[in-house]
Amino acid sequence: MALKTKKSADADLSATVRDILNAGKEDTKKVAEEVKKETEKVKMATVKAAAETKAKAEEKKATAKMTTTRKSTAATKATAAAKATTKKASAAVRKATAAAREAVEAKAQDPKVIIQFAGNDYNLDDILKAARKAYSKKSKKAFKDLRVYVKPEERKAYFVADDNFGSIDF
Repeated sequence: MALKTKKSADADLSATVRDILNAGKEDTKKVAEEVKKETEKVKMATVKAAAETKAKAEEKKATAKMTTTRKSTAATKATAAAKATTKKASAAVRKATAAAREAVEAKAQDPKVIIQFAGNDYNLDDILKAARKAYSKKSKKAFKDLRVYVKPEERKAYFVADDNFGSIDF
């Protein structure tokens, strides 16, 4: 009878961990969608700034063409002004892109999964790092497949990396 209870507790724990990881994946998808939206906003701002710059340059070129006495001087000034405006617009676009990238990076952090069992907290990220480190001590090759089985009641995690078995204490 006690064996069935332990197995059902392990199954419940596994189901809970699976649910938490799936929730993390959904959060990651939401962040990815927000990244796409922010990227689209930056693209639109870039297109708008480029259009404004082009319009200003065309306006200054047209003004330069109207002036008959200082035609070459006005054209040179208009070109220089257009270049300066383009540089300012480019700098503004770079700043907006950097700000959007920083905002996205701040949002796009991986979820942290912590298991609470018998009054203790176990961070799954730390357990995964320890399993990777233990595997790297056994083998110099990078693994293709890593599975970690956490048993908080034993304060152990068992791992299988490319058919190599091992365990770690936490």
